[in-house]
Amino acid sequence: VGEYSNAIDQLKQVKLLQDTISESTCLHLGHCYLSNKNIEKAKLSYSTAIQYNLTPALREEAMYNYVQLSHQQNSALGEDITALQMFINEYPKSRHIDQIYSLMADVYLNSKNYRSALGALLEVQQPTEQIKQTLQYLRYQLAADAYLQGKMQEVIDWCQEALAQAKLCKNTSGKQWVMAMLGSIYNRHGHIDKAMELFQESKEEAKKRNDDLGILNSLHAMIDLFLYWDVPEYANLYASEAIQVEKLMTKKNPMVSAQTYINKGRALLQLGETDSIPYYTGKARELCQSLPYNSGMVDVNLLLGTFLTEKGGDSLPIGIEELQQ
Repeated sequence: VGEYSNAIDQLKQVKLLQDTISESTCLHLGHCYLSNKNIEKAKLSYSTAIQYNLTPALREEAMYNYVQLSHQQNSALGEDITALQMFINEYPKSRHIDQIYSLMADVYLNSKNYRSALGALLEVQQPTEQIKQTLQYLRYQLAADAYLQGKMQEVIDWCQEALAQAKLCKNTSGKQWVMAMLGSIYNRHGHIDKAMELFQESKEEAKKRNDDLGILNSLHAMIDLFLYWDVPEYANLYASEAIQVEKLMTKKNPMVSAQTYINKGRALLQLGETDSIPYYTGKARELCQSLPYNSGMVDVNLLLGTFLTEKGGDSLPIGIEELQQ
């Protein structure tokens, strides 16, 4: 610190004129202030060096440092973007250009402007693994946003782009979720083969990660597909597989476990094999009662009520009571 402080004292004695010596002095003052962790004075010195605009390489270095410091200080969005864009416009072939685009993407990402962040990162010529993963993440976010807005074709497009990007990444976190979402959309539009293929891939991806919850979510999606298209035999097979996965889980999720038993009961009801339905609804009810606000109990009451009313006889009034609940 003392060494840099001495250098600052020496550099401050230089009389600043409109020449390259003064320009270089301001740049080196910025470096010294930065080494002394005096960020504001470092920024001011770099800004002054930029304004000289006499030596292109020196101006580029000053501007790069100024932009980095502005970003580290979490400057206002407009100031950050303006400085970054100025650098890109003036030095599009700079050795720092990929880092600048990464900083710009980070600014947009923090402001949840995912589309602009994606546009910035797509300009990076030599993306790192982190950038590749961020490109994947941004497409996931854009797919989720489009889904909330009901723009299903956009969801499909972003999901397909995300899956293509995942092939370029070592870490494919989120891939399984995208497959499941895209499969659900295909199922909704009657593209059953595409939906099943994605649900199966989603399950395999979850298996690779030892992600029991991911496996169960994929199985639940397949059960819903076969029940919707009135193929209860397959729904029941996948429901049995889901129960085996649930039993072997070390970290259980009561909500997901409850849905596993409910789905088994739904499959049996559609098959007309109703003897075991009270057992599965009982297991689901017990799990739901342990959740805040008895979450999931509506599905239990609906399944049990439907079963009892279809059974008829003395069970009919109880079934109606369950449905009313």
